[in-house]
Amino acid sequence: MTQNSIGIGKISKVMDESFKTESGTEKWPPHITVACVIEKEGKYLMVEERDKTSGEMVFNQPAGHVEAGESLAQAALRETLEETGWDIELIGVLGVSLYIAPTNGITYHRTTFLATAVHLSLIHISDPTRRYAISYAVFCLKK
Repeated sequence: MTQNSIGIGKISKVMDESFKTESGTEKWPPHITVACVIEKEGKYLMVEERDKTSGEMVFNQPAGHVEAGESLAQAALRETLEETGWDIELIGVLGVSLYIAPTNGITYHRTTFLATAVHLSLIHISDPTRRYAISYAVFCLKK
């Protein structure tokens, strides 16, 4: 990628070129994700959602993909707020792992954070299809 290839009209060209080697073969693109194990008063915040493969309802940690320009910590905070309505405080890193999805062979790099729930901020819920997941997440944290 050359410096003069950066510009509004050339973004797609830059993106295409960034995943190719000098010989023109495709590079292995990263799939970077984050997740949070969030504790409050001895209970853990979970999100109930439909599994994309089986179609069944499952419980997951708040998690998602890192967006362009985001740090791992910023992505973890954003994903948790979007999926649960909770502001959290990151305490540390629980682990770093690789997962190869059996359905498509994509390798995901995941950083899992430890966190504590700080404040319920339902005003920030960005996905209206997760209303049930949000109410269940709140229920899990109440005594």
